[in-house]
Amino acid sequence: GPLVQNFVYLVIGLIARNVIHSCGVWVWLNSKDVPLTINSWNILQTDMRFEFKDRFYPEDLFITMLIGVVAGIAIFNFFSLSLYCILRIFQSVPYFLTRFFFWLGVAVFFDPVISACTQAAIGNTDAGDAFIVMYQLSREEQSPMSGWLIT
Repeated sequence: GPLVQNFVYLVIGLIARNVIHSCGVWVWLNSKDVPLTINSWNILQTDMRFEFKDRFYPEDLFITMLIGVVAGIAIFNFFSLSLYCILRIFQSVPYFLTRFFFWLGVAVFFDPVISACTQAAIGNTDAGDAFIVMYQLSREEQSPMSGWLIT
């Protein structure tokens, strides 16, 4: 029925969000030559941990924290534009595309919350997206308070 179909598309949207988010973070960290100490990918969550380096500047922390979300938004916007073009050219859109784009959009919208929950669940509170600024600032300032406020 429709409920099961929507649930399947929700799961597919979550998997697509994870792949997009993880690829964005992975490309960014590799572009900065950050060695990954743990690089474990599975279907619903990805665990990438790394050691902070001297040349890993504060702005790099913020970009690392946001790059997965930005990648998700960019890909969703590309898909939305593609869906609009399909609609304009063919005057209709296949049902499965509308469901997939809807649930991908929901997953991308809740990406920060999903990432924080999955990273906390696997114990990645040092290099996880939601915790990276807090962890780094607590190392530098001996207090996590400013990191919590920024995050």
